[in-house]
Amino acid sequence: DEDFLNFISLYVKELVLMEPDIRLFDDDYRYNYVAFYLEQALEKCIKSISIGNDMGAINDIDVLILKAKEMNVDLHLSIGLQNNAKIISLWGEDALYELQHKVDKEKVKEVLPYVEEYLKMISKNVYKRELNI
Repeated sequence: DEDFLNFISLYVKELVLMEPDIRLFDDDYRYNYVAFYLEQALEKCIKSISIGNDMGAINDIDVLILKAKEMNVDLHLSIGLQNNAKIISLWGEDALYELQHKVDKEKVKEVLPYVEEYLKMISKNVYKRELNI
């Protein structure tokens, strides 16, 4: 679906290139910004793959993964993403809007390649319908 591919491409661009205006902010804010969008991109992908299954208003990545497993939905998640699901869940709105919240920069650097790889795989395979999504 063209809209889905554009949506995924936007997130990949945000994560990999970061918009120039984000560079005006301090280092902590930039890492929080990236962490927030990592969580959002992963959440949206999981929900998109699980279309037709009731995910309700679940926002926690680790809970979404468990719910998908219960519904026999294969999310095609790497071990790296599965192992970091709980920490990624914490990067939701708190990472962007909670002024005192600071993400672990090293953890963001560790998780970024896993999410980027996943988004690229999903966007490529959604178009080809190889994942039966």
